Amino acid sequence: MKLDKLYIGLLFTSASFMVGCSEYEDTETTSPQADANAIGANFAKETQTIKVAPDTKTFDITMNRVNPTGEKVINVKNVRIDNNFCNPATQFKFEDGKMSAKNVVNYDISKCTFQKPDTLVMKIDADTKDHIYGDGYLQTTISFVVDYTWKDSIKTTAVDKYISSDGAAFPVTVQVATDYDKDNDKSTTLVRLPDYFKNAGKTTTEGAAHIQFVVDKEDRKSPKLIWELSGDDKDFGELQFNKDEIETGMSYIVEGEGDKKDKTYDVYMKGLSISVVTSTASTTSEDTDEDEETVDVTYKLEYELFYKDDKGKTYPISPVSETDVREENTPAKHTSEFTIKFPKEKDTPATTE
Repeated sequence: MKLDKLYIGLLFTSASFMVGCSEYEDTETTSPQADANAIGANFAKETQTIKVAPDTKTFDITMNRVNPTGEKVINVKNVRIDNNFCNPATQFKFEDGKMSAKNVVNYDISKCTFQKPDTLVMKIDADTKDHIYGDGYLQTTISFVVDYTWKDSIKTTAVDKYISSDGAAFPVTVQVATDYDKDNDKSTTLVRLPDYFKNAGKTTTEGAAHIQFVVDKEDRKSPKLIWELSGDDKDFGELQFNKDEIETGMSYIVEGEGDKKDKTYDVYMKGLSISVVTSTASTTSEDTDEDEETVDVTYKLEYELFYKDDKGKTYPISPVSETDVREENTPAKHTSEFTIKFPKEKDTPATTE
């Protein structure tokens, strides 16, 4: 009896399965088709950074498209241009069969500040994408900056009593601007001590208070701070330099009186001068069997530190102590001394790579 019931149950299940299979129909889902006239114009990145050397007069903005058929013109709007540093064309022109088009932009170097980004926001003149498979973005935000390409070159140390009152040395890196003398026709080399106060352990902020100067290629003397070149170096033209209010990444706390809360202000640096203290020739042997002749030059940098209160008044910070702040507009010079060992008979310091 139990076997009969099992057998009947199996027959019923098989029949149901067969009926179910017979009722199943194959279906095919097709992807929606894009409009044949859709272009799919877009910017590849929502945000991007464009860096050019001071001797570069233009920069490029690229637009892409999905449909490469035909010559097309895409209109754009310049939503934001800081300081009116450029005036880009409001059209991108695609050639037939090309997936991308470039807008070559001239910029006004007199409205740019060295290493200070300016923002350009450009938007395709449309509210939505016209191509269902279009990638990218209708709007792009460009951070444009005039700067060189820097490479780590030499490790050294600096002595600065503001950093360490007992005169203890701290490590710094010397970088060289690799594209400053691309044609090898300059008599100077551009170097810098990047992130000076960060390397000294006074802040965690990067990209602030670079000590940048040129030296003679041969004897490594005659140093000049970079902004002193604006009138002599044709590459700089009318490029602006921030020399009187350089961000340091440091802050200064003013204690509140009575029930008033403490206030924190940004500390700024003003570069005053750089000079040579000593210059000697020496021979070193590091990591190789061959001795290397170097030109060892010790430089002295003089600078000021100050903060501004809520009313814009400046208060120099004394080199004696962080807590010793002088009266408004009273000079307070700090000094930093560091030695760079330049490999002899080379145009630029040897790189660590």
